[in-house]
Amino acid sequence: MIFYDEIYYEITLKGLKSNLKRVIDFLLNDGLEDFFEFDEEMIIYGDSYNQSTDSMVTDITIVSDDGIQTDAFDVDEFLEIFCRVAKQLDVYGFIYDADEVEYSFISEAGNDFYKNSRDFGKFNDELDSIRDDEETNAAE
Repeated sequence: MIFYDEIYYEITLKGLKSNLKRVIDFLLNDGLEDFFEFDEEMIIYGDSYNQSTDSMVTDITIVSDDGIQTDAFDVDEFLEIFCRVAKQLDVYGFIYDADEVEYSFISEAGNDFYKNSRDFGKFNDELDSIRDDEETNAAE
């Protein structure tokens, strides 16, 4: 999937603090410069992050509230690199554009690949079905 013009994202990473630190270092040292400029203000540390030791499980969320201007953003290319870097962590989130077209994904710890969240079983079948119908009708 490719997004144009402007993208937004919210991605949560959960796992050992030592592994989270490695990903944070990657982000802050321009690891994503091929995709967009990353700023430390995009990191939201979980409530337990500061009190955790390196061997404790905690979380961070990275967000782009203001949007990121782009000519073309290849979601698959981005996630292939991002999930490889965060292989030791549970990663889940969504990326969407200004038109609110959304791509949700999940990558479980130990995997360097991701899955489209829509490929999973429905959590609330009735409400999910209604939402899917509305999205289909809106696209037509």
